[in-house]
Amino acid sequence: MDSIVAWCARHSTFDSQLRDLRRVAPEGDRSRTLAALQALQAALSLHMGQEEALLWPAYAPLAETLPPNGSVRVLQADHDRLRALLASVSEAAEPRSAADWVAQQEALSLLAGVLEHHDGRELRWLAPTLDAHVPSAQRRRWLRRIEEEETALELPEPPSPRTTDHEPLPTSSPLQRLRVAVARDSGWQQALDELRAPLHRKGVRLHQRCATQLASAAATEDLAARRDALAHAADTLRLLALVVDLPHRAEAGSSRAESKAPMKKCE
Repeated sequence: MDSIVAWCARHSTFDSQLRDLRRVAPEGDRSRTLAALQALQAALSLHMGQEEALLWPAYAPLAETLPPNGSVRVLQADHDRLRALLASVSEAAEPRSAADWVAQQEALSLLAGVLEHHDGRELRWLAPTLDAHVPSAQRRRWLRRIEEEETALELPEPPSPRTTDHEPLPTSSPLQRLRVAVARDSGWQQALDELRAPLHRKGVRLHQRCATQLASAAATEDLAARRDALAHAADTLRLLALVVDLPHRAEAGSSRAESKAPMKKCE
């Protein structure tokens, strides 16, 4: 094989490993969450290091004529963000409070989003550019080395998901209650019934999307499939939380602007 585009099919492995991780995380078991994270962290760290050491030095001059989203600077920023998010997931592997559970789901959701956008950038810019401009012999040398390193990497088998039985946690709002319930795979149907849709068109759409995703979770008896549906609902709830927070941010921004405005002199 001498195609970098074909090699990028490896990205599906990271998607699968992240899916395994998100299936186990609702248990709140630190050792099992870290076991699932270990496979993703090892494989993704190797992959990013290979790109940085082998591909980017050749790609950088070729990318100078490409749009900014195809630049090495943006790709490196993605790698930095992915490493930081992997560390965040590791730190949040044993959530105790409602805020801990939301932080864990936030990190997992962001990790999935950054991975998706980064894969898209590489498939649109990096891989086809290298296939088009780097000699086939050089690409084969890269891919032989990459294959040897991947073969030498021993990855643990991910743990299978288990059912959960969590005690309720105090929460600060109906939205946080639902986010925690989804994160823990416990009590989310009741929490959804208690959450009213925001009076905002985008918020209503996100509320409806979440309800549909949770209906899919409720309709399956397969635990892995249910956890997959809950992961999608968690992603939607992260966006819904941003929409709900918009008026508060706007109000805070307006207050700061008013406080900085020069005072008028009294006549």
